[in-house]
Amino acid sequence: MNLQIRKLNFIEEYLRITNENILDVLETVLKKEKTKAISAQIKPMTLQDLQIKLDRSEQDIKNGKIYSQEEIEQIFKNKRCK
Repeated sequence: MNLQIRKLNFIEEYLRITNENILDVLETVLKKEKTKAISAQIKPMTLQDLQIKLDRSEQDIKNGKIYSQEEIEQIFKNKRCK
């Protein structure tokens, strides 16, 4: 059974749940597993990597590659609307 079929089957079962405790457990498991998956993707940064990022950031600032708070808010607002 492929992933898409498994997801659809899960959704069908999920929609039939009438016990709120079961929903609570499923939500807790989902949040926990998503957090674990995200944490597994994050790699610690070395001091050298951090210094490189800081140098690039300082260079970007000197070159005028900056955004105002309003510009950043508009960028994220536009992304949410798509």
